[in-house]
Amino acid sequence: MMSSFRNRLFGDDTSDKNIDLEVRQQKADETLRAAIELNGFTVVDCGVTDTVVVNESRDGEKIVVPITQFSLGSDIETPDTDLVWDFVGEAATALQDPFHDVFVRHYDIQFSFGGEGFFNKKTCRRVLLTKPLVDKYTTDPDFSLAQLRNAVDVLDTIDDEIAPVAWGECYDYRKINNGAVIIG
Repeated sequence: MMSSFRNRLFGDDTSDKNIDLEVRQQKADETLRAAIELNGFTVVDCGVTDTVVVNESRDGEKIVVPITQFSLGSDIETPDTDLVWDFVGEAATALQDPFHDVFVRHYDIQFSFGGEGFFNKKTCRRVLLTKPLVDKYTTDPDFSLAQLRNAVDVLDTIDDEIAPVAWGECYDYRKINNGAVIIG
């Protein structure tokens, strides 16, 4: 008897597949933090903070969205877009190897900034990258960060939920109607 979609999706939190996703997320996080430090980037905080299981393929494979977050600081009102894309490049590089053989819907790279003062709320924007774009950027030495940025700009349909997205509103994956498993 086949188990329900919800049981197959959520399963046992200690299953090998969930542990595997945690290990992958941790590896990506360590790689990202090391790269940011090595390159001397100034950022309040960054990390690969979650891996969200958003669906399941017909074959039962989990479909995931790895989430990377950068906190740029409360004194920043408008981030430097070149710096944002430097961070996008570092995140793509950190995420590609650990998630290369996982069904990734898209990579979600989020930036929070602003919010200085009592009544000001932090702003959150994101860049969504497709797996093929990340793979091309990280494996093709002739495909530069500028080309990645241009490809995302050209392919962005202005729908903030469908990758690629050049600079969209952040999304709270906990609001998925059928639920989502957040690993990490």
